[in-house]
Amino acid sequence: MKVIHMKYIAPSYFKVAYCLAILTTVLPVSLARLNFGNLTMGLGSAGLVFLLPLLFKISVGIYRVFLVAKIKGTLNSFTVTGFAKVLRKIGVFCIYVGAAVGVYSWLSFLMGDEKLISAIQWGLFLGLYITSITGMGFAMIGVFLFELSRLVAFENNAKTTDDNALDLKVT
Repeated sequence: MKVIHMKYIAPSYFKVAYCLAILTTVLPVSLARLNFGNLTMGLGSAGLVFLLPLLFKISVGIYRVFLVAKIKGTLNSFTVTGFAKVLRKIGVFCIYVGAAVGVYSWLSFLMGDEKLISAIQWGLFLGLYITSITGMGFAMIGVFLFELSRLVAFENNAKTTDDNALDLKVT
């Protein structure tokens, strides 16, 4: 078995920021919709059907956080050049901003900062446009761009190594 050495090794502080970005993206919207579902549909069979996708989304987000925390090289990848490098840098920056704003909003909500709570309520009211410029939006964009740059890095590595190439024979 061939050992593959990754060139980009994610530092531990980035792993923490990545996990916070995932939680910032998944938990607030899912929990808000979960409460809305309970209020409008009850816990009957129709309410349960409405709740299953939300519970699935929460469980997938928590599972991703568990994988990043438990398995050492989960966020490692190969180095990238060109446009993929720009995507990775923008993604990492957005992950840091999204994690910081997400933690700040959680803490200020717990401490009862009225100005921020009303801003969050207006942001949820106005929907995706306002949300996309808050911490949740930065976190979503950051995770998407970072994972896209990792995908490009793995594909570029597969193209350059002969061991990973497919031999297709047409008969």
